[in-house]
Amino acid sequence: MFLLVASAIFLILGIILAPVLGGDTNGMYDRPQSEYVLMLVQCILGVIAMLMPNVISRKFRLHMLFLYTY
Repeated sequence: MFLLVASAIFLILGIILAPVLGGDTNGMYDRPQSEYVLMLVQCILGVIAMLMPNVISRKFRLHMLFLYTY
């Protein structure tokens, strides 16, 4: 979870600093801004997917059974 949030912060900075259509004059960014937006959406969906089992179990009062044991 920490790595996804850290990646999202990095991607937000990439969105702010990257060129809109590519062609960066100083060569700092290899990707255009649209690719950073797509990666940010993927990180957000990953965080949501990680939180969903907890939300579902609380909402419907279900006990999720996992395949591993402690």
